[in-house]
Amino acid sequence: MPVISIVIVNYNTPAFLHLCLESVEHALSGLSNEVFIVDNNSTIPIWNKTLLRFTSYNFIFNKKNSGYAVANNMALRMAQGEYCLLLNPDVILSEDTLQLVLNRMQNNNAIGACGVKLCDGSGRYLQESKRGLPTPFTAFCKASGLTALFPESKSLARYYLGHLSKNIPTEIEILVGAFMMIRKEALQKSGLLDETFFMYGEDIDLSYRILKSGYKIWYEPTTTAIHFKGESTSKKTIKYLRDFYRAMEIFSEKHFPTQRVAMFFLKTGIRLRAIFSLQTLIKSDTTTLPVFNTCYFVSTNLRKAPAFGSLPVPQSIPIEAIATLKSGSAIIFDSQLPGSLKIKTMEKFAKARHYYFFCDNDLSFCAGSPSSNYRGFCAEADTIRANTL
Repeated sequence: MPVISIVIVNYNTPAFLHLCLESVEHALSGLSNEVFIVDNNSTIPIWNKTLLRFTSYNFIFNKKNSGYAVANNMALRMAQGEYCLLLNPDVILSEDTLQLVLNRMQNNNAIGACGVKLCDGSGRYLQESKRGLPTPFTAFCKASGLTALFPESKSLARYYLGHLSKNIPTEIEILVGAFMMIRKEALQKSGLLDETFFMYGEDIDLSYRILKSGYKIWYEPTTTAIHFKGESTSKKTIKYLRDFYRAMEIFSEKHFPTQRVAMFFLKTGIRLRAIFSLQTLIKSDTTTLPVFNTCYFVSTNLRKAPAFGSLPVPQSIPIEAIATLKSGSAIIFDSQLPGSLKIKTMEKFAKARHYYFFCDNDLSFCAGSPSSNYRGFCAEADTIRANTL
């Protein structure tokens, strides 16, 4: 029996999926495993190079997109591992991530599910890495904007547990489905993902049911993963706003059906927040990457790098030189650099808001996305242009 079963649901993210699987391969070193990739009827198919590169993994191709929960459950029913990891295809793991999480769970049988610190594509901490139970009041604070106004309040910012340090391992209540390691025994007691949730909210619901089954939910920030966010679905669409806030309503109606007054205020807050978000969506225009005059290729041996798409031919620099770069620089990481080093560097210089791009092992393409406002950038290597300049 494998120690770990990894389940990845893919939809229109071929480049990020390839990078994700390369990081998974490194992180699985020494661990007995099985990996399932469920493609939810993508209109942009998984690359042939990915299928040929990861022949030991189990690829499942759905003929229709029935939702995130349905696709995960398909693989979870086949999973044999002692631990099951729900992982998004736009996540990059550190080499030590899986082993550190497993160590924590193996040393504490009370932990039913565990998550890690997540950062976005520019190295900034993602608040959803640790969350509290979204009771109607907590969800109202989040939807109405009170959480954003008082980000460290124990009561008003409970949605993101803003009063707890992002760097200290601790017991929490809710994990994000981008990285969710679950003890198989806890999953059997709590049940699979609720397929009423199509895209959002199923991770909150599952976390709560694991808690109700008598297990703890743990936040493990001793290791960090990158979550590019928004690659399967744009965060800047009316559909996203509708689906996201409707999921909050479904969760509250399911678990707090008698709190009618609180539900009224929650729905009012959700509608106000949706209107505000829609106005912001219409006014903002941050989906296009800037035009870069210079691009940097960070490597250990200063080897020459190819050009990628519209990016300038990169200058090779050592990783220490990032400290001297201007804010908002375009940085391409050499695939030979350890994943943990890349991620720690991104965290260290998060305030500089650089644009980071990851290469595959063959340097055949690079991809990156600085935040959920971007749908991501992917470009094939242009060795001819690089060699003629």
